[in-house]
Amino acid sequence: MGLDISKDAYKLSHILLLWAIAISIFIFFSILFITIRDIFTEKHDLTYALLGAANIFLSIIVTFAFIISLVLLAYPGLMPGISTVNDINNASFVISSYSVAGIDFPYNNIPQIVKNITTFESIIMHLYAVMIVGRLLTR
Repeated sequence: MGLDISKDAYKLSHILLLWAIAISIFIFFSILFITIRDIFTEKHDLTYALLGAANIFLSIIVTFAFIISLVLLAYPGLMPGISTVNDINNASFVISSYSVAGIDFPYNNIPQIVKNITTFESIIMHLYAVMIVGRLLTR
């Protein structure tokens, strides 16, 4: 986690880390697909549906945090001052969480591609909230 991305860019450890995060994104998308399908197609009691909805909500935040992390790792130097893997992971989760919460980012130098990703994340989260309310009201 202390790998300095600016110095060790595109070495074997950096490439393996990129692949690991890409695989994590695939796994989280798979989990999201399965849980969303389960919540919306199966008949479950209200408690199960609410717990599943909360799980999906938090999984979307984590998935987009991994996407942001992948972008920041793939292009070292996009965010000056954030150079280690630990810093990138922390910044990714903070940015993803703040985007969903509607809070201004605590970083001044957010790249445009990350802003675009968080805008898409915010749209997905709002549509998801509408779908959950609609699903729960149809019961």
